Amino acid sequence: MPPDDDPDAINPPPEGFTADLLAEAITLAANGGTINDRQAPAVSAPVPAFAGHPARRAVWGKELDLRPIRQPGPGATTAEQVAGYIAKYATKGTESFGPALDRRIRNPRQLTHVEHDLNPHIASLVRACWQLGAEPALAPLRLRAWAHMLGFGGHWTTKSRRYSTTMGALRRARATWTARQHGHDPLGVDQDQEEAETVVVLREWAYRGAGYQTPGEAALAAAIAAYTREQRQSARAARATA
Repeated sequence: MPPDDDPDAINPPPEGFTADLLAEAITLAANGGTINDRQAPAVSAPVPAFAGHPARRAVWGKELDLRPIRQPGPGATTAEQVAGYIAKYATKGTESFGPALDRRIRNPRQLTHVEHDLNPHIASLVRACWQLGAEPALAPLRLRAWAHMLGFGGHWTTKSRRYSTTMGALRRARATWTARQHGHDPLGVDQDQEEAETVVVLREWAYRGAGYQTPGEAALAAAIAAYTREQRQSARAARATA
């Protein structure tokens, strides 16, 4: 491996490739603009014809927020702010999904049942994925298989086996750490062999009790359940009369 291709090394970009240049490129891709005294078109992607709609092109929306992460100094962005920003968008929208979309949708009956437990916006996106999934031109996207994920069949993070890590490696690291906290060797081998593919997963279950501890807890749970039912009924009635 060449010295400058070491995945553990952090090398600066070539001279001239600044954060401001990257921001300008993104702006041009999103909105179009002038570069070298010539008008540059915005980036777009083809959308095939389906359900009577002609072929079109998808483009960026109007909203664009670019804030470079600066080095330590005036106006610098801290590591905590970056982590918080990533965490915010990694979990964004999960409160709208809830348990209704924790598995794949197999048939129209299940789709109708799921829609009753979602807010109208999320329900319309799921329905759109299901309908578009029936279009032959969009078959490679497998939209019905991923309707519960609003059509996205990947993982919210991108990973590289060379420059990042894998879910398997993370699971092995967690299993190793947890086992050693309890004085066990999860692999049954020396510590130098932690990268072995076989991992013994240790789980301990213990019964702690059932039900609510006090009458107050039971009353609060009943009130929350009643409120949730009322909200769902109101949402269904609003959709029926819309």
